[in-house]
Amino acid sequence: MSNIPSNIQGTTTNQSTTPENQTRLNYDKYLKTLLKSIRWSWIPLVIGIVLVLLGVPFEDMGPFGDFFAGSTVPVLTLISSIGVILTLRMQQEQLELQRTELHNSVEEMIATKLEIQEQGKTMAMQRFENTFFNMLTLHNEIVRSLVIRSEREINGRAIFEVLIKEMHHWLGNALAFEKISESLPSLEKIKKTYTSSIFDEFESQLGHYFRNLYRIVKFVDESKFSKDEKRNYIGIIKAQLSSYELVILLYNGLSEYGEDFLPLMKKYNLLDNLNEDHLNLTADDVEIFRTYAKGQ
Repeated sequence: MSNIPSNIQGTTTNQSTTPENQTRLNYDKYLKTLLKSIRWSWIPLVIGIVLVLLGVPFEDMGPFGDFFAGSTVPVLTLISSIGVILTLRMQQEQLELQRTELHNSVEEMIATKLEIQEQGKTMAMQRFENTFFNMLTLHNEIVRSLVIRSEREINGRAIFEVLIKEMHHWLGNALAFEKISESLPSLEKIKKTYTSSIFDEFESQLGHYFRNLYRIVKFVDESKFSKDEKRNYIGIIKAQLSSYELVILLYNGLSEYGEDFLPLMKKYNLLDNLNEDHLNLTADDVEIFRTYAKGQ
């Protein structure tokens, strides 16, 4: 009984019965058969020697030699030709098998390359999402840290409603004391009101908020994802923003401090959930919003 483990025996059997090995075995068998036929060619020589030893005159052996040569040489030539043909045929089939194996190897390499590319895409998306959600977490932490202290302390997202009311109050006083002309275009009124009542007063609080939010949107915009994938991530950002935040984002974008952010807000309709009822700083607020903030 063989001591070779069954799994090794199976491997040996599979290796010996591959198409290339089987072809080689078949042609080896044919060639061995031909060689066996050729190796009997010494028999006529022995017969001739025996006849001479038995007393047959050597000169009488000529006809026998002519007969043997005339009858065996063509046979030997045919056998040799068949051997050459079999050898060439074997080489041809081996080349075909090698060509097939090379084709299979190329297909395997292509499949491996595609798999590596898919793995690379998956890893790139994982890296992107890790960074994206970390930035989004930081954004929410920044919002929670916002605070305004006046008559009472106001924290988090609640400050944005207070800031909008502060803008209204500031503009009313500016118009009453003629610090801003009533005839000034609405867009200019918004810019002056935002700069004087919000940015100058609360830049230390809001600067970090705007910069971080801008970096998140820009990070998505500069990614190599498709438009639909980018809009999906922007949708996640939108879900974090309150209605009053959107109003402040609009006013900041219309000012000189948000001129880089406004095109991105416009590109991804970041403000499309804005409640137009909150836009009453000037008579033309809603029209300005629709002109400067929605779509491209």
